[in-house]
Amino acid sequence: MRTATLNDLSRSLKVTPPMQFDGRREKSGYHYLRMLGDKFRESLECAASPFLPDSHNLVDLKPAYDVYSNTKFTGLTQLMLLEKQSELKAPAAAFVSYEIVMKARKEGVACEVRKGSKGLVIPVVDEKDWSKIILRNTWYNLSQIDNSEALVDFCKDRMTEKYVRSLRFNSSNYPSSQYRRTKNPAVFSFDRPNRGITVLNPKTEEPFQYIAQVFNALDSGKKLLVRPDQAEAFRRKTIGLLSAEYRPGCLDVCAVKKLANSAYKFYRDNKGISVKRETSACERKKATVKKYIYTRER
Repeated sequence: MRTATLNDLSRSLKVTPPMQFDGRREKSGYHYLRMLGDKFRESLECAASPFLPDSHNLVDLKPAYDVYSNTKFTGLTQLMLLEKQSELKAPAAAFVSYEIVMKARKEGVACEVRKGSKGLVIPVVDEKDWSKIILRNTWYNLSQIDNSEALVDFCKDRMTEKYVRSLRFNSSNYPSSQYRRTKNPAVFSFDRPNRGITVLNPKTEEPFQYIAQVFNALDSGKKLLVRPDQAEAFRRKTIGLLSAEYRPGCLDVCAVKKLANSAYKFYRDNKGISVKRETSACERKKATVKKYIYTRER
């Protein structure tokens, strides 16, 4: 993974919307982003953040995922749900929305959110105006659900039904297609132990670079090795970033989303570069083989 400069961060944040509260009485996206930023900063201040290395200098995390679809979360949602798992000391980063719990109950599943449990609200905001909420999700860890086994079975049944419908549709509408048949997502598990270790780039300077490498470790199923001085630099700089004011007396309440967006973009951009390089190498190899065969035939 290449190391970005401060100019890279500056370019990635050019379209950042205003960050002050808009004075409306109902909660806007800014209110929720401020609460998420405060939660992220506080976990760093008390050195309880899951993104800091353990006693073996390893950040050993498994991705937070949606139980209903068995898909990994990305960006800000991934960051904050891993924070929630750490806060709860939950054994797995398995999350379900309140909407799905209610849907399961409506269909006769005997499950419910445990009394006194607090979910985490993560809004989906308009990327052109972060004050506008498109969707407001409240997420609960499975450890907060009574009779969670029944809820998991309900989610797997729904995934399997959708998978079977998809197979039937493809076989009936595209009988001669050579498409690669995918696996039923219900059988996949995100709770497998991480294998292998990747090392934090020694040139890492900015928090978004650090988090980008956490995203990379999550997606590759590896642990991230971090030196104590690197971890402390990340902790200190991130606290400063989340405490920053864009003008005297006005806190940048969007700082946590800027950080998450920049980190995820940096990770995806660098991942794309790696894939492109691998593809180019493969194409060069094929071209060499083709040239060799052509020469032999002549």
